[in-house]
Amino acid sequence: MTVATPGRPLVTFALFAYNQEQYVREAVEAALSQTYSPLEIILSDDCSSDRTFEIMEEMAREYRGPHQIKIRRGEKNIGLLAHVLTVAQIAKGEIFVVAAGDDISLPSRSARIVQALSGTEYLAFSSDDTIIDENGVERDWDKERFDRRRSWHSANQAWLHGATAAYTTEFLKELPIPDVPIFYEDMVFIDLINIFGGRSFRSNDNLLKYRHHSRNLSNRSQITSSIGEIEEQTVLRWRRERDAKKYCIDCIKETSGRCWINNEITERIDLEHAYLSRIADWRTAKPIDRLELLFFAIHTGNAKSALPRIFGERVFFFLKRFRSV
Repeated sequence: MTVATPGRPLVTFALFAYNQEQYVREAVEAALSQTYSPLEIILSDDCSSDRTFEIMEEMAREYRGPHQIKIRRGEKNIGLLAHVLTVAQIAKGEIFVVAAGDDISLPSRSARIVQALSGTEYLAFSSDDTIIDENGVERDWDKERFDRRRSWHSANQAWLHGATAAYTTEFLKELPIPDVPIFYEDMVFIDLINIFGGRSFRSNDNLLKYRHHSRNLSNRSQITSSIGEIEEQTVLRWRRERDAKKYCIDCIKETSGRCWINNEITERIDLEHAYLSRIADWRTAKPIDRLELLFFAIHTGNAKSALPRIFGERVFFFLKRFRSV
């Protein structure tokens, strides 16, 4: 393996997999085909119940090339955020490239990330991508996504696209492992980068084939047959967002005094957590709790989604039949 130098730092390419035996071979092949060196590759499985880990283990054993390979398997499924942060703790590279077990990184991806981040104050990186389907066929389902991303990043310099992301390893090592499973990491890191006054670099380069299929962790489009099922999904999403905001608040407390913190962002996170804590449990809320929910909904601009739920389940279902909220 090439020796790291100040202008050519050691990079960790971390591939995260969970029950992806159908796709993981291509993902690992892409990791092994990275042109950048020195490169540490960590293949990590979040306690899959299929053959994902066995395939990764076999490919690591048979690899003969310039990169250093490590392989690990969690004893239990801990969720994506904890998975990423656990692997970051053992990473030796200065830059931490994230890859999913069903996506395909282009060979130049790591090199381009180093070019963008090395010697800068950016905490993260993300890029454009190509969408592929379950069979690896390129699709053009969302032509406007790059325009939206440019707009989001222009408005929020911490914004990043999680599937194409990389981070400074030092930033990730500073963060505690969450106590509860949190099933996404990108929105959490955006909040934390903002809290710590950082920025992300956004590249227009296409560096990854992003696979869309029915088992995507981020796929929220579920087929439902009733209003009740739709509401169950909505409440589940709110509870996951609540847990993510609570984690950010815990990070602020743990790092207080050790780094600069944006108080304006912190107040926004506190407010969002307070609102989500109330609306996520609206079905069992007492009358006084519903009044508090109304206050937070108006204060945070969420009255449209909260009002039907404030008046109780019967009114909620009645209104849902005649008006989309």
